Amino acid sequence: MNLTRSCLRYTARPDQDAALTAELAQIRGKYPRFGIRRAHALLRAGGQLINRKRVARVWQKSGFQVPQRPKKRRIRTGRTVPCQAECPNQVWSYDFQEDALVSGRKLRLLSILDEFTREWLSVTVGVSLTSQAVLAALKPLFALRGAPRFVRSDTQ
Repeated sequence: MNLTRSCLRYTARPDQDAALTAELAQIRGKYPRFGIRRAHALLRAGGQLINRKRVARVWQKSGFQVPQRPKKRRIRTGRTVPCQAECPNQVWSYDFQEDALVSGRKLRLLSILDEFTREWLSVTVGVSLTSQAVLAALKPLFALRGAPRFVRSDTQ
């Protein structure tokens, strides 16, 4: 027959990973968001000296996967910003522009305009424009013209 003795006398060993598969399934049932690394850490914390690669091999062979997180639901307020302004003082938009001086320093401009009349309400120039600078530019306009219904960032 031309076979070696080792082939003839070979007996299959029982599955050595059955106990590990059962423990991983138990961990997976209790902590569904845990992955391979956390499951390995739990096994080590439980007193088992087990190789990380073996845990990964058994995990993948068993077909375990971490489920995706559910998508967050957006809260709808019912208020929508109109695509186009229909009257003056309804929609204001502000935008940042950037330029550089000869020395290489950046110069930033904050421009605020009324979208219906296309009137520039304010232009603020500075090296650094923070949110406080935006509020400081809007406050006098609110006092002078009244608050608009919507304020939009970045003109389209």
